[in-house]
Amino acid sequence: MATYRRFMLAVRFPPNPHRNLDDTVPNAVVSIPGQPVAGNPSAGEFNFFNVLTEQTVGCKDCHMVPFGTAGGQLGGVEPSDPPDARAGMINGDLVLSFMTDVKVPHLRWAYERFGPVYGTAANPPDRKTGFGYDHEGGVPDLDTFFTALVFHMNAQQLKDTAMYVNYFPTGTKPAVGHQVTVPAGAPPTGSPQDESDLTTMLAVGDSADPNRHCELVAQALQAGRMRSYEYGGGVWIPDSVADPTLTTTALRTNAGSELTFTCATLGAGTRLGLDWDEDGVYNADDCAPVDPNVAGPPTEIMALGSDPASPKNFTWTTTAIPFPSVQYDVFGSTLSSLQAGGLNGIQCVASNLPTPNFADPRPDPDPGDGYYYFVRGKNSCGSGPIGPAVTLPSCP
Repeated sequence: MATYRRFMLAVRFPPNPHRNLDDTVPNAVVSIPGQPVAGNPSAGEFNFFNVLTEQTVGCKDCHMVPFGTAGGQLGGVEPSDPPDARAGMINGDLVLSFMTDVKVPHLRWAYERFGPVYGTAANPPDRKTGFGYDHEGGVPDLDTFFTALVFHMNAQQLKDTAMYVNYFPTGTKPAVGHQVTVPAGAPPTGSPQDESDLTTMLAVGDSADPNRHCELVAQALQAGRMRSYEYGGGVWIPDSVADPTLTTTALRTNAGSELTFTCATLGAGTRLGLDWDEDGVYNADDCAPVDPNVAGPPTEIMALGSDPASPKNFTWTTTAIPFPSVQYDVFGSTLSSLQAGGLNGIQCVASNLPTPNFADPRPDPDPGDGYYYFVRGKNSCGSGPIGPAVTLPSCP
């Protein structure tokens, strides 16, 4: 249970969908479906952090950023942690609760709470589903919650503060996961909203910015294949080390199709934009961009040797083969066939060997004759070379 507790406390919340894309709140009177009263979330934010809403304390004294509760940390706390890391408790008498001590709830889920409403069929209608506020979930909305005697706010402060709590940050920026698709061509060519969103995403999604909200990536068709990019340092980094970086204008102008821009979570930009399988080889340079064990065909095997005590036992080095997902084929024939017709008599001796060694099961060659061997690596990207001007037979 302790392990499960720490796991659950480490779960991050999705973005609050009400906040602006740049993580600000509107400075205007707004309403939210399901909430009975409109308010100004920007004015409510001021109240939350600056007004004494409960006689001698304010909202921020119990509901601290980033969790919206007093103390706490991702992954949970232990008894040995310092006091300021622990989730806070409050005397139940102070909030007019019959319980002696009440845990200060966090506010990251506040915008999701729509509790039951009991009334007449006309004003208001019954709504007996949902889970609201307070310890039993019976308070239907924040406007009702803030009418409790413990709070000291005028009517406008109540409306504005309740609306701000519906905009409370969850710890994940609103840009995370946001996606827009715009046409190819010199910007702006998309819809006004998409172009506005893209401007914001460029401002908050630069992977080189330590204060970034997300990591911006893009995908578009180029020269007949899908290419991907990561935005960093004000330019677009392509998924091939041989290609130059691009400005946003150049990326859009040169695209062979519409472009899709996505704000990825922090730390995921390089994976989603440049190296899907995280094997260190960019997608366009990787013959298997979703397989971390393969990035190209094996290189030529140079060091092949036999055991002096058992000449039919062979080993070879794999130091030149950068990825582990490799099998081996062994080719060869007799020295007499080599003398008679060169490599024309070469045959497949063994195939699909999983390890760099081979014990030849064939009987010894005739007296005065011998065997010669070639070894070739192969993987899902193809077969490695075996030497110049060598034509090999098929190997099952």
